[in-house]
Formats: sequence, C-alpha cells, structure tokens
Amino acid sequence: PLYFDAYRMGALIMQVEAPGRPEEKRRAVTRLYDKGIAAMPGSWQLAETAAWDCYLGFRDTALAVRYAEIAVRHPEAHHRIRRALGVWRDREGDWGVEDSIAYWREALAEARTPGEELLTRNHLYDVIATRDRELLEPLLHSFRARLGSCPGSWEELVLTGQLLAVPRDYAGNPYGIDPVTCSIVADKKIRS
Repeated sequence: PLYFDAYRMGALIMQVEAPGRPEEKRRAVTRLYDKGIAAMPGSWQLAETAAWDCYLGFRDTALAVRYAEIAVRHPEAHHRIRRALGVWRDREGDWGVEDSIAYWREALAEARTPGEELLTRNHLYDVIATRDRELLEPLLHSFRARLGSCPGSWEELVLTGQLLAVPRDYAGNPYGIDPVTCSIVADKKIRS
C-alpha cells in the first residue's frame, strides 16, 4: 500500500496482538516499517513514527536512531525528529562531544521557530558544558592536589597562568566552581 495508515496501524496491531517473544515482534514491526519506507520514500513521517515506536515501544535506541536518520534526510522533516536524533545519539554515546556540538550547531541553524531554536540552544548549551567540564575539571583537581583546596574562583587559575581568562558558558556567563566537589557549575540561563 502507498498510504501511511496501513503501515502505522499494522505496526500497532503487531506490537499488541502478534504472538511471540518481544524480539520476534520487533523484527516483524521493523520489516513492516522497512517495507513502507521503501514503498513511500518521500514519507519522512513514516520513518519518524518507526523511530518513536522503536524507542518507546521496544526500548531500542539504536534502531530508533536508524529510522530517525532516514527521517531527517527529508528536507520537509519536522525539527522535532532532528532534536530526538541528537538526544538519542548523545545517550548512545556513538559520537564524541565535538561531533555532538557540530550536530547541535547545524540543528540550530535549521530551526524554523523560536520554540525550536530555544530547545536546540538548550541542547547545544548542555553539550558545550560537557566539553568544558572535560577540559576544566582536571585543572581544578590539579589545583586542589597541589594546594590542598579547591580554588575559590577562576581568577586564581588565571593568576597562576593555567587559564588565559575566566571560562564562560555558551550563553556567555562565567562558570561557577562548586567548592565541595571541586567541579564546574553551569548555571544555564538561555535567553530566547
């Protein structure tokens, strides 16, 4: 068939009514979605639906990523599936932090509404903060190891020559320092 509902309803029925183990159901549902995507290559909606079914119904993030990647190739695909793909890939850890930052920057450039832009900026903020933690926390721990306490401010690291300037988050705010854990504090203040 060449219409969305035949595949969507078939997949729902298979998930609920089909006999067999969950793995057998998953294989049957993915075969049906693959058949529908092949029959209707212009339907990003079917690929998105398959992605969500795999993620929510089968708890299979890797398979959800596969279908989401098919969906986002279509120029008309809704931005929500692009964001979902980024979140799932971040959770799967199948790319590095720099890859994630590049992905979220590209997704931000493609955002069409203020809501899409705000949600995407939040993801970009988080991955940049993750990268900055990886870079800055070793400096904090080294300072504590040498001097016996966590620095009270980033200025102490600037004065000792370990940093050129006080580090700032994606929104331009200075990072804080948690004196108990000696780790960076990112106080997310994203403006819309």
